[in-house]
Amino acid sequence: MECLWFCFSWLIQQDLDRVKDHWNSHYIRKSRYDTVSGIPNILYYLPEYNGKQDCVCPVDDQEIEEMRTHCEIENEQNSIYIEYFESVMYELQLQFPRNENEALDLFQQFIALQE
Repeated sequence: MECLWFCFSWLIQQDLDRVKDHWNSHYIRKSRYDTVSGIPNILYYLPEYNGKQDCVCPVDDQEIEEMRTHCEIENEQNSIYIEYFESVMYELQLQFPRNENEALDLFQQFIALQE
């Protein structure tokens, strides 16, 4: 599973970022429902532009650290896999995939090493 994630995660993240950028930069029209019209990025980052108030409030470092303890993910195990796959790629002079076909090829090469 980690091998599959390593091979495809960068491409998946690229697609997700493109969707996010597209969504956050398009205009949302007025609706009869309880929806705010406008461009999401402008509504969020420049609320004064639409006659609204910026409600951002500062949060001190202690509160951030307290919340971080509730959000911990087991990154140590993931980093071990990443280091392993990157070292194999270096030793075999493999390139990071630029598209889904290359990602599938990389995955198949990793699987072939186990056989």
